[in-house]
Amino acid sequence: RDLATLEVDFSRFARLADRFPPGVTRVAESGLSEPGRAREVAALGYDAALVGSSLMQARDPEAAARAIVAAGRSAVVAHESVWVKICGLNSEAGVQAVGDSGADAAGFVFAESPRRVSPGQAAELAARLPPGVDRVAVFHHPSAGEIAEVLSAFPADIVQSEESVDVRRAVAAAGARLLPVLHDAPELERPANAIGIIGEGPAAILEAAGKGGQGRKPNWERAAVLARRVPLVLAGGLTPGNVAQAIVAVRPFGVDVSSGVEETRGRKDPVRIAAFVEAARAAALQPRGKTLDETHTGVDRA
Repeated sequence: RDLATLEVDFSRFARLADRFPPGVTRVAESGLSEPGRAREVAALGYDAALVGSSLMQARDPEAAARAIVAAGRSAVVAHESVWVKICGLNSEAGVQAVGDSGADAAGFVFAESPRRVSPGQAAELAARLPPGVDRVAVFHHPSAGEIAEVLSAFPADIVQSEESVDVRRAVAAAGARLLPVLHDAPELERPANAIGIIGEGPAAILEAAGKGGQGRKPNWERAAVLARRVPLVLAGGLTPGNVAQAIVAVRPFGVDVSSGVEETRGRKDPVRIAAFVEAARAAALQPRGKTLDETHTGVDRA
């Protein structure tokens, strides 16, 4: 809204919609007096709308509010999704499966692990990914020098690592984004403690204590509390058989899987990758608190 003339330029919502970093809560403000306008901004990806004077002037404010909310929700159901990362890639077959599945991100591990790759291997594999898939360099308590060395050969979009001043500086110097790692612990029951560690986002990854890729689940109840304050990527112990249940329970910004889509340790299974992504996408559209039938994933949980 132009505060001098009070005119509203609705086209600005569309022009600005894709300029926000991932995980930021986007609020469309001013002039949203009709349900159709609420539907438009929700379809553009805005998370909320500010409605004021039109409700004060409405003959039936409650009915007007319900109509606006219903219109916005109808668009959200059609567009809502969840960010999906497949981690620990070390083969052409695994990378191909990620591209075919429509996953949002591919993780390459540079920490001690059976899935570890060299920067050169990661660069060759990542070159096979389709455009738009985030390339993630995964570390475990790295030095700034390690990050710089890897990213000089492997141009990652995102660095996944425990937070520190040196790490943040090294990531910024390489032109990448940081996905801070939070290790599950009772003190995270107070979201302020997590925010004190990683800031307000754009997103953080929560996994069980210790190194990732071990198949250990964090506390989902604690994660759900945290996800209401921090754009959270849930990791640890996820499989095609339980990812839907996890998403409905926690409502994270995203999910991350490694061992849960492997046929043997360190070897990705294309069928499990496809099933995981499909189950995650479907779960994102489910109302909060509704549990999906785990047997509908098409994969034997054993």
